[in-house]
Amino acid sequence: MYPQVRKQSHLCHRDVLLNFQNSSLLASASEGITSLLERFILLVGGANANTGEGTKEAQQILYILDALKECLPFLSRKSKTSILNYFKYLLDLHQPLVTRRITDGLSFLCHYPLSEVSPEALLELLNTLARSIESNKMSGDRLTFTARLLDAGMNKVYSLNRQICVVKLPIVFNTLKGKICDFFCVF
Repeated sequence: MYPQVRKQSHLCHRDVLLNFQNSSLLASASEGITSLLERFILLVGGANANTGEGTKEAQQILYILDALKECLPFLSRKSKTSILNYFKYLLDLHQPLVTRRITDGLSFLCHYPLSEVSPEALLELLNTLARSIESNKMSGDRLTFTARLLDAGMNKVYSLNRQICVVKLPIVFNTLKGKICDFFCVF
């Protein structure tokens, strides 16, 4: 599929999910997207990855992550929670193409004000992202984007459940403090 066609397909998925809001169809549509991501993650992690067959499935995961950039805020809360857990697993792979797509989708979710999300799942993913900053070399632009994402995400978590931020917020600050100091010491 050509990139323009793929992009238009993602926008159509988003529009369908928007039309399904407050409808019984939302759960079914959301579950379909979630199970598709799960299936390809299992295929990539299975025996096919060693035979070269996993390359096609890995590309499919990238396509699904591209679609989620547009659709994530509009999925059911249950599906968003499952997807955030899969995102956490995928971040642990330390693959830049995957990480970039996850952070782009997560940014849209965190900046979309009406999106309901599990604060616990979002906070765990943000902590995983913050810890990954320490182990990954990032450009200044990417570091700035990630810092803004962490800010928006922590604000969303705080608005949903401020009590859990008390324990986890220092992890994010400590990670950013070290990375930002390293970045500015170069100049």
